[in-house]
Amino acid sequence: MARTVARTGKVLLVHEANRTMGPAAEIAAFIAEELFTDLDGPILRIGAADCHLPYNGPEETAILPDAARVEEALRRLATH
Repeated sequence: MARTVARTGKVLLVHEANRTMGPAAEIAAFIAEELFTDLDGPILRIGAADCHLPYNGPEETAILPDAARVEEALRRLATH
C-alpha cells in the first residue's frame, strides 16, 4: 500500500460496509498518519450508506457502492 501511495499520490478506498467506522476509516487514518507527505489529494472513501443493510434487493442496490460512484470519485481524485 505504501508503495502505491508513494507512486500515485492518490487513495480511493472502496468497501461494502457502512462508510462511518468501516474498514476504510482505519486504513485512511493509517495513510494520513504515516504517508501524508506522499499524498497529492484527499483520501476518498466509498462505502455503503450509514444505515442497516436491507434484505430487499433494490434497496440493497441503492445503498451499496456502484460503478458510477467509483467513477465519480476517480474523476474527483484526478482533479488533484
